[in-house]
Amino acid sequence: MKLDNDVELEFERDSSSADYAGVIPDGIAAFLNKHFPETKVRKIVKVNKLNIITYDVELAGDIELEFNENMEIIEMESKTKLPDSVIPSKILDYVVLHYPDNFIVEWELEDDKQEVKLDNGIELEFTLNGDFIITDTDSYTGRQELSYIVQDQVTGTVYARTISGHFISSSGIQLITPGSIVLLPYHFTEKSKQITVNENVVAYVVDLLEEPQLLDQTPLQMSLAPAVPVIKFENLMEPIFAKNEYFGDRWIFTYSLIIKKGESVKINFYKGSYEDAMASNSDVLIDVRLEKTGIASDPIGKLETNIIGVDMSSLRKLMGGRVDTNGKLSIKFRYYKSDNENIYITRNVYHMNIPS
Repeated sequence: MKLDNDVELEFERDSSSADYAGVIPDGIAAFLNKHFPETKVRKIVKVNKLNIITYDVELAGDIELEFNENMEIIEMESKTKLPDSVIPSKILDYVVLHYPDNFIVEWELEDDKQEVKLDNGIELEFTLNGDFIITDTDSYTGRQELSYIVQDQVTGTVYARTISGHFISSSGIQLITPGSIVLLPYHFTEKSKQITVNENVVAYVVDLLEEPQLLDQTPLQMSLAPAVPVIKFENLMEPIFAKNEYFGDRWIFTYSLIIKKGESVKINFYKGSYEDAMASNSDVLIDVRLEKTGIASDPIGKLETNIIGVDMSSLRKLMGGRVDTNGKLSIKFRYYKSDNENIYITRNVYHMNIPS
């Protein structure tokens, strides 16, 4: 523990000289030495309210602590992350699991519960044993959540449909172009304001925690794939998509490839021939192709991972009458991958729901 030369100790006027013994009360000194060993002490104030003694401690870096008369910590507040060591382990484990991108800036012990506040403003309540309390004001946080921006045809309201199934809106969301696919970091509680989009949709008004991240999109091209140099994917993940146009027939792909400095890459999707689809035991076979432009200035490539949304709505319009008895259009994808010598066709079959 370090003390500034200008440390100010303030006590009640009727305090005895014993209050000054050792400069800082032993219990508080032990706590500071353990959890804030390199942080300078700015001020210690002994407070007597209605014969209840507390100690307010101000540390460098805008850290404020409060101790009870037994020198036990009862409240902590900081502009930055509180040390993990000062947070009860069960509470810390919960926050790390459910809010891995955030950290605790406030903690308070009350008579029947503990409360923490995260750097994004979210407040959580726990029992004295550290168990999370489910309350009527339970909150939800989306961490870069995949979302589709929609504008209602009748009311004109712009809102987002999220991959978790929430309908949300905000002043920031309403500025995003409808049809966009974005990653949204947002927060709302059960007490948040709601707006009626139409008779079937009610959206929460949320707080955006960061700027939305706009994802690339490309349309499914209804022509055959052109003859271009073979460029292989390092990986092409399973498509993420929402049924019944929840995402506007946008299917989401995460892919990775080796790219060299000076190069740029474009990914395209093409509808294959009917004969190729039949040979692959599917209704539609889609060719996925990479095209590189630019001149590499570095012989050593770097592995990059990206996300792209593919607008499959043209396929729905074209194939509406050519589905199986369950109203599902079966789809496979064909592409080049680094661990295959020949072109690869997905083993899994994916479906587009097309109600009759």
